[in-house]
Amino acid sequence: MNSPNRLALIKYRVARAVWSNRPLVRLLNKVRSRTQVFDQHFDVLFDGFPRSGSTYGAWMLRVTQQDRLKVVTFQHKPSLFYWAARIDKPACLTVRSPVDAISSWVMCTDFSIRKVIDDYVYFYEVLLPDRAGFLVLPFSVITDDYPLVLQLIALRFGLDLNFDFDLEACSSEVFARIDAKFTDKSGMIDRCKVSRPDETRKKRNAQLREELLSPRYAAGLRRCRELYSAYESEYSRDLVRLRSLVCSR
Repeated sequence: MNSPNRLALIKYRVARAVWSNRPLVRLLNKVRSRTQVFDQHFDVLFDGFPRSGSTYGAWMLRVTQQDRLKVVTFQHKPSLFYWAARIDKPACLTVRSPVDAISSWVMCTDFSIRKVIDDYVYFYEVLLPDRAGFLVLPFSVITDDYPLVLQLIALRFGLDLNFDFDLEACSSEVFARIDAKFTDKSGMIDRCKVSRPDETRKKRNAQLREELLSPRYAAGLRRCRELYSAYESEYSRDLVRLRSLVCSR
């Protein structure tokens, strides 16, 4: 593991120790609310474990709403969800099937599979007791049915959202913005890290998935799947509420 990755691992372990301690979380939030370490001036938190659709979903929210909403994303920190709940801000938590999310993040970072499994478990386990306080959004819904995402956000948080937009044009605009974010000074896109589908990653992704599904990681992956199922159930409850509301009109 190279030096930057060692530093990231140290930061992760410190963060895990801090944000797993709920009394300490509450204390830090009180302190930080006074010192403004966390920004209070945003409209929606739209985030989750890396490679779970939060970048696309958050930027689609911005683009479909003509950039009138300040959307926090690309942080991948459970602490922000505690913060959003404390200051009564809408929070959308993205989830993706473990094999897909983990293999994609390993490819992006060169972290070990074991570490990323641990990261996935930590991220969703620490938020599990509070999951009913967030709008859970599966990756497949974000990428395949964005109007439904907006309906769920409007229902859950009472936001007045715009539904009159060209979905294909908005999606193209989002991909253009994502490409710009991952383009270096020479004009080259970092295809290993760019937060969108890319054909050049398919072979490496298939290799990682095969390794991830080996018996070596069975126990860790089982816990990841249990967590994913728990969050999917939370999403299903919101979907039932939406359909009931529509049928009653």
